[in-house]
Amino acid sequence: MTLISLCELEGLLFTMNEQKWAENLRQRVGELTEEIELVKQRVGELSDEHVLVRGELGKTQREMGVLLAC
Repeated sequence: MTLISLCELEGLLFTMNEQKWAENLRQRVGELTEEIELVKQRVGELSDEHVLVRGELGKTQREMGVLLAC
């Protein structure tokens, strides 16, 4: 059995805590990256829907113009 000083033990515990903190941070960054990708995907979907709605609106406005002309 090896005896270590309190300073060495404190340094070891600090290093272990630092490593755990870094691992937690890497995990959280990964989670946030996944969430960002989902948001980008949803924004793309909403953009596509916006284009469709604008197309329908234009079609409706043209139809109304034809009805008013009659």
